[in-house]
Amino acid sequence: MSLDALRGFDMFWILGGDFLVTTAGKMSGGNDQTWTLFGWLAGQFRHKDWDGFAFYDLIFPLFVFISGVSVVWSLTKETQQHGRPGALQRVARRAALLFVLGIFYSGGLSKEWPDIRLLGVLQRIALAYLGAGLIFCLVGARMKALAGIVAGILIGYWALMNYVPIRDIALDKARLAALAEQAGDARGAIALKSETNPSTTANSAAWRKARELFRQTKDRTTGQFGPGHNLANHLDFRFLPGRKYDLFYDPEGLLSTLPAVATCLLGVLAGGGCAARTSATSGR
Repeated sequence: MSLDALRGFDMFWILGGDFLVTTAGKMSGGNDQTWTLFGWLAGQFRHKDWDGFAFYDLIFPLFVFISGVSVVWSLTKETQQHGRPGALQRVARRAALLFVLGIFYSGGLSKEWPDIRLLGVLQRIALAYLGAGLIFCLVGARMKALAGIVAGILIGYWALMNYVPIRDIALDKARLAALAEQAGDARGAIALKSETNPSTTANSAAWRKARELFRQTKDRTTGQFGPGHNLANHLDFRFLPGRKYDLFYDPEGLLSTLPAVATCLLGVLAGGGCAARTSATSGR
């Protein structure tokens, strides 16, 4: 019941509950820069552009967490009925179905390649569920082992982001255009400024210029976390095909899937603890 209540709470904001708060903020004449109550609340229902945190930034991770909680109940029952192979098949089947639905939602049937987003919100849920589900099937409800895996994923992700050298270039249209102008390539600068999303067009002039500037950058740096200037974004630029939400990289990209799996595993830990207490209460 508590899981259903939490899921309902999350879905309320996803399906439009935020509109009530933002409308109240507008009616009060406030915004996220004012100290009025509704102005402050309205600010909490706007995603932060990059750094920082607002309540609205919690909604999607909370859904991933909820998926992890449900893993404990659904896969425990599936394992009891059909064994571990049956549970593994269930995880793979559900993850694949959700991933495909995400591609369809991103234009898989209505748009031409490469104007199709391979990774998005539904795909992120699918991959997080797949990772957490497979780990739960193999490790079981051993809380210490699961906690160790979560810690390992997060520490590993931090180490990769902090210590792996990247090219010292920010994948931002304005900065790339400025670099092109400095190199005397006015045509390349115009292409970078004019194309709305270079990743949606095959052999885009702007994309080719961005790739050229990326390859020409010889300086390396570490410990960068700015938009377009970090390992995760650079990996998306180099290896993630199709349309990127943020032009040259994606917020639900390749490397950033790792902490999403950890978030889902946190839900598994919460669900496992709840299941253990329920079993203990039933035993008494």
